[in-house]
Amino acid sequence: MNGPQRVLPKLPDILPNFLTADSEGTTDTDRAESLPQPEQPGSQPVEVTKYISDRHEKGRCDPCVFFTSVGCSKGVGCPYCHFPHGEVKSTHRPRKQTRDKYKADLQDLLLQHDGRLEEIHAELQAEARKNPYVRKLLQGYLDGREQDEGMVVPRPLPSAAVPGPGPGPVGPVGPVGPMGIRTVTVGPLSTGPDVGPIFQQRWIPPPPPAAPRLPSGFVPNHGSVAPPIPSSSSALGLLVNLGV
Repeated sequence: MNGPQRVLPKLPDILPNFLTADSEGTTDTDRAESLPQPEQPGSQPVEVTKYISDRHEKGRCDPCVFFTSVGCSKGVGCPYCHFPHGEVKSTHRPRKQTRDKYKADLQDLLLQHDGRLEEIHAELQAEARKNPYVRKLLQGYLDGREQDEGMVVPRPLPSAAVPGPGPGPVGPVGPVGPMGIRTVTVGPLSTGPDVGPIFQQRWIPPPPPAAPRLPSGFVPNHGSVAPPIPSSSSALGLLVNLGV
């Protein structure tokens, strides 16, 4: 009977032995690693995201104030631009009152966070955008250079020099000011040359007024004054005159 015939696939003459002693304990991963891998194209380290790169090309980026000579600690995760921008020069120098205000604002911001600048990156960026002078102050502080025009690096006081919640030793009391406020020196609290006595304004109530000194023999009776009490000699003479 002629009908369709099944055609069996031709098998190789020698089957590979995958269970030999040499291959025991190997896994598919090991076999894949042993195979030659295709060459990967070389990749260069990326310092900024594509979003930052596009904004930089359009001139709308925000330069990172943390990107100094040692780079930025946040690396590619930093949301601010790390491309070189050159030194931004101010068209005019702010007046002294404005410069002092910029310095005071930065110092307050740094002191509030004890120098942990990574926590206030956004706030520092906002301060740097105010004026190139502020960016110069920040760059000088971050690079660890000498203080620029009075910029003070915040240094926390030693723990032993911080007064506790309870009353401390009180030094000499100064003169009484308005509203009964005296200037007192709380100390000694200094543990080093950088920490001096702490001056505080403390309200000390004035002493109560002294009671008025009444004249001898005064008896409060509707404002009347009792006659003076005679002495012993005058009393004896009075008794003699009365015939007692």
